[in-house]
Amino acid sequence: MHGDVSPKNILVAGHGPVFLDAECAWYGDPAFDLAFCLNHMFLKCVWVPKSRAAFLQCFDALAAAYLRA
Repeated sequence: MHGDVSPKNILVAGHGPVFLDAECAWYGDPAFDLAFCLNHMFLKCVWVPKSRAAFLQCFDALAAAYLRA
């Protein structure tokens, strides 16, 4: 697992996401990465209220994509 999957560590490329900053990588449950990123977006709704709708849209898209796979 990556260990620090937050929006600041993800680049969007034509072939899919590119994850950066993997110094926290270790063996463990990969669901941690999903939960970490979803939690990060959810908490940003509190810190950046004007962007709440956009963060929730990203939250929903990531959760749906994970569940489809």
